[in-house]
Amino acid sequence: MVLSDGSWTSPPVTVAASFTDRFLGMRRESIEGLLIRSSSVHALGLRDPLRLVHLDGNGMVVHQDILPVGRRIAARGVWILELPIGTPAPDTGVRLVVLPSSVS
Repeated sequence: MVLSDGSWTSPPVTVAASFTDRFLGMRRESIEGLLIRSSSVHALGLRDPLRLVHLDGNGMVVHQDILPVGRRIAARGVWILELPIGTPAPDTGVRLVVLPSSVS
């Protein structure tokens, strides 16, 4: 799926639906973005830091972080969007929605 606020659009995002999805996360090369419903995320086994976008239950961006390699960060929302460090992030305070054309 693809998330957008009208001015920012995500790369293709995978929803982490299982323990394995959450554990492997962005270590899989085929993943460009990962949406996780979790109380924390880690960067164990990664080579590069991650850009984290914390979302509330309505898709509002409430906080952003950079997650260094080997570290763990507690969630500041209900969902965490993990993106590669070089990917621009949406602004804090905007509401992200799923673009209808991206749902299969």
